[in-house]
Amino acid sequence: MINIPLAAGTYAQLEARLRPARDNATDFNTSNPNLVGKSVRVEGTFKGTPFVFTSSVNAKLEMEFDPPLVIDETTKNATGSSNLSLIENNIRRSFHAFEDDDERGEDHHEGHNGNDDGGHD
Repeated sequence: MINIPLAAGTYAQLEARLRPARDNATDFNTSNPNLVGKSVRVEGTFKGTPFVFTSSVNAKLEMEFDPPLVIDETTKNATGSSNLSLIENNIRRSFHAFEDDDERGEDHHEGHNGNDDGGHD
C-alpha cells in the first residue's frame, strides 16, 4: 500500500507510472525488501498451491473518474470512503489480458467467446 497525501479538491483523472524504485530510493527499498528491483509483487494461491509472482515491468496507468473523486478535509482514506467502488472499478477497467502466442504484445486471438478484438479496446 502506498499513501500519497492529496490536497482537498475534485479529481477527474489519475495518471501514474509503474516501475521499479530507483536505486537511490533507499527508504522505500529498505521498507520494501521484497520489491527491490521489482515493480509488481503478487502473492496468492492457485488450486490450493501458494505462489509469488514478481516483475520489473514498466507501465503507464491512466484512468478517468466518473463521477469525479472528491477529497475534502474530512477524507482520511479514499479507499475507505464512498469512493471505494469507483476506484476499484477504474482499476479493473485498466487491465486487459489476452493470448499472445508469438510474444509480440499483440492480441490476435480469434473466436474467444465469439469475439475477435484484434488487440483493440
